[in-house]
Amino acid sequence: MELAKAKLNSWYSINKIEHNEETAVLESRLMAHGFIPGEKIMVKRMAPIFKDPILVQIGNSQLALTKSEARLIHVNSLD
Repeated sequence: MELAKAKLNSWYSINKIEHNEETAVLESRLMAHGFIPGEKIMVKRMAPIFKDPILVQIGNSQLALTKSEARLIHVNSLD
């Protein structure tokens, strides 16, 4: 499942981050912020209009991702 489709306040485990030439820089940035396979992640909030951006919690950090960035992160439910 894509992180962009995840339920609010539910824990997920990162399965993979899509990789191609266009997303290589974004993938590096996400991995530098702790988005690595096996890490726990939770969607905390979504913007009221268009659900973009998305606020996520990973470890002790909270980061905002665009919906297109969240579509590149594949997760498995832990609940």
